[in-house]
Amino acid sequence: PAVLPSPPKPKPTKSFQKSYTDDSTTLTRNSDDGNRTSTFTYFTKMEDSKIAAIEERAASICGTTIERVEPLQVVFYKTGQFFGAHHDTGVLFDDGSVEFPANPPRRVATFFVYLNDVPEGCGGSTRFPLLEGPGGGPLEVRPVRGRAVLWSNVDEGGDVDPRTVHEGAPVTRGKKYGMNVWVTD
Repeated sequence: PAVLPSPPKPKPTKSFQKSYTDDSTTLTRNSDDGNRTSTFTYFTKMEDSKIAAIEERAASICGTTIERVEPLQVVFYKTGQFFGAHHDTGVLFDDGSVEFPANPPRRVATFFVYLNDVPEGCGGSTRFPLLEGPGGGPLEVRPVRGRAVLWSNVDEGGDVDPRTVHEGAPVTRGKKYGMNVWVTD
């Protein structure tokens, strides 16, 4: 199995900011308190040897170059925070369709790395409502420190794969740290 290097712990010097979404039609950033309440921070590309190792490993696993790996994003969820259903490639519309940006770079693959344990029953899982899990319900991945989930945001033909709509379930007790590693075309 593919393994990423040990993820970094968020640096105390990094400040987390309120999450937002980019509007590709108006080129503006929108805060969306109804769908996303987590906060985030970024690491600079190749910021240190650990960051560089993660970026290089992600590129290698995806068979691409490090230039195609976006700056690593660390997200933080405190009790009650969540990220509603969304797709990493483009805007998710109410009818379930996803806007595929016309021009690169587009996020074609996502790694989500869990940086801490969230005890069972305390929420914080990553849910894929359109993918069937082992028990027959939606696929859910529980946060376990060092665990990573990788998925393709596009299908074999290079079109948006709507099945990879996902959500960060509310943390019901404690906190959750995770790291997004996005690979672009």
